[in-house]
Amino acid sequence: MKNTRFMRACSLVGALLLSTQVIAAQNAVSFGTAADNLFSMEMVVHDILQVVAISGGTGLILASIVRYFKYRKNPLAVSLGSVITGFVVGACLIIVAFVPMVMD
Repeated sequence: MKNTRFMRACSLVGALLLSTQVIAAQNAVSFGTAADNLFSMEMVVHDILQVVAISGGTGLILASIVRYFKYRKNPLAVSLGSVITGFVVGACLIIVAFVPMVMD
């Protein structure tokens, strides 16, 4: 029983990471290009903010999944509100990462 839960969690984490990489690849933004922008003179703020938002959102979603499994074990130890809030904020960060930045 525990092994199947672990396998489901691993497959969900893998799917989240894969989908984040596919979405980032479609927009030609990766961690490598963000690192190149950090060390070059032509720094692109939008790319850096986009990578930070995607990685932060993915981290929050993964943390909320872990907290959900802790909630399933002991509902008194972890509140369901923190699980839902972490998931919603993580999803919002990922969505905001793909809003085009307009600077005048």
